[in-house]
Amino acid sequence: MAERLTAEAQLERILYLLPAAARGEGRPLRELAAELGVTPEQVADDVTTVTARDFYHPAGSMPGLSILLENDRLWVGPRSAFERPVRLTPREALALGLGVRTLAAEAPPERRPGLLELAARLEAELVAPGVAVPPPLVVVATGDGADDGMRAFLRESAEARRAVAIEYLKPGDAAPERRVIHPYALVAAGGVWYVLAWCTVREDVRVFRLDRILEAREAEGTYEVPADFDPRAYVAEGRVYRADEDVEVAVRYSPRIARWIVEQGPAERLDDGGVLVRYRVADPGWLVRHVLQHAPDAEVVEPEWFRAQVREAAGRVVGTLA
Repeated sequence: MAERLTAEAQLERILYLLPAAARGEGRPLRELAAELGVTPEQVADDVTTVTARDFYHPAGSMPGLSILLENDRLWVGPRSAFERPVRLTPREALALGLGVRTLAAEAPPERRPGLLELAARLEAELVAPGVAVPPPLVVVATGDGADDGMRAFLRESAEARRAVAIEYLKPGDAAPERRVIHPYALVAAGGVWYVLAWCTVREDVRVFRLDRILEAREAEGTYEVPADFDPRAYVAEGRVYRADEDVEVAVRYSPRIARWIVEQGPAERLDDGGVLVRYRVADPGWLVRHVLQHAPDAEVVEPEWFRAQVREAAGRVVGTLA
């Protein structure tokens, strides 16, 4: 039986499993597996994924939901947890809106209006009373439909030397930043598109992932690309980075999150089920934050001085919580 092993497919299964098992005495794994087209072992793995994430939530922040896997039967309760109307906290509302609008930015032009309408409906109908919803984000959809709208718009701006105002969502941030950039070049690496651009805020060349640009529109002003600008200086070994500032860091990920890491890019599989990824990093601070975000499932293997940076950062975090 062919099983879909992506994170997206697993999320779809989990969203089906929890309410389906909140009935009477629960549901046998074999029945749920047959309905989903996977094995009972895969269903059990999906349930383990859900219960393991209790670790990430502060005490008292989760609803009174119980998940029991016993004698090849899954039970979820109380059933009332799935009968009451869904309402979102401010953080959840922001995450939902940004998530759907990010999907709209990545989708083909013909699908964008539907996704943006869905985002607006979810924000209007599911947000708890008194929660302020972020203002809607506009997704630029230009081009002939044969090319991604965002990519086509930035390419045209680079060719015309037009400044562009963007809303950019950095990893780990709750809200996007506003920047005005001068697009120099578009490059692809590891299956991801980037724009190399002069950032008027940082006053330097920066690399922006297109799938993190939530809005892009024409800004005032034109510019010239420096004669010595070379986009090849930012790309090597299938990754985008600053060639004159990079450092290589090896990070080991545990078997528990290895599948998600593999989906993000090239990784070396290890005998214990984990994976090893070698990053070429222009901003060491970014990778320190990345490792801490995945703790305890991520560990810097080398170089040793970078391991020390992670230890020091972890010590500072623990100190703030003490």
